[in-house]
Amino acid sequence: MDIGGFVGSIVSAPFVCIGWIIIGFIAGALARRVMGSKNGSFVSDVVLGLIGAMIGGFVLGLLSAYARVYGNKFWRGPAVGYIELFRGTPLLMQLVIIYYGLPGLGITFSRELSAFLALGFNSGAYQAEYLRGSILAIGDGQMMAGRAIGMSRFKVIWHIILPQALRLAIPAW
Repeated sequence: MDIGGFVGSIVSAPFVCIGWIIIGFIAGALARRVMGSKNGSFVSDVVLGLIGAMIGGFVLGLLSAYARVYGNKFWRGPAVGYIELFRGTPLLMQLVIIYYGLPGLGITFSRELSAFLALGFNSGAYQAEYLRGSILAIGDGQMMAGRAIGMSRFKVIWHIILPQALRLAIPAW
């Protein structure tokens, strides 16, 4: 039994929860600002933000994983670059670059939107990796069987491979 991994997961769990609460608060404040409501509570901000961050990161991660596994060189290269860039740099540095660095290039975001973008891109990169792993865990026979009955490659991926891969990826959430 790996005691170090077990202790590490117990120690890091509260920090992950605190991080998701912060993400939820920022995304909820952004949603409230976009919708024009000023009387939201902290709980509604967290709930809105968590839902938004999870959906945004999932969509970005799924597209990146699809491009990395099934894309040609034109799509695979940018997907690998995005994943390696956002997984290889500290989140704090990403936040600083988006909020303070991009205005030097003439691109300015509010505090909430800068935080939401940085956290969303970071989350999407990590989700892309475990979604990619779950897609690769599905056997090649599934693709061959779907193609043998006349389905297009996209239909096989959408109707056969992705449902199985998402089922495998759920414990990673």
